[in-house]
Amino acid sequence: ETDDEEEPTEEVTETEEGVTPTEEEPTETEETEPTEEEEPAPGFGVVLGLVGLLAVVYLVRRNN
Repeated sequence: ETDDEEEPTEEVTETEEGVTPTEEEPTETEETEPTEEEEPAPGFGVVLGLVGLLAVVYLVRRNN
């Protein structure tokens, strides 16, 4: 039987003597609900593009 698997090593960071470890304050995460202003409706650009294209076609045909 071969030992191909390595045993996991434990990483230990040494602390300086005489130094008290500081406690990290937990940061509060604010959950914000996505608004319609932040994310436009999918396909909204396509609708605007089609309306603009139809307006151009209408103006060109009206002038001819």
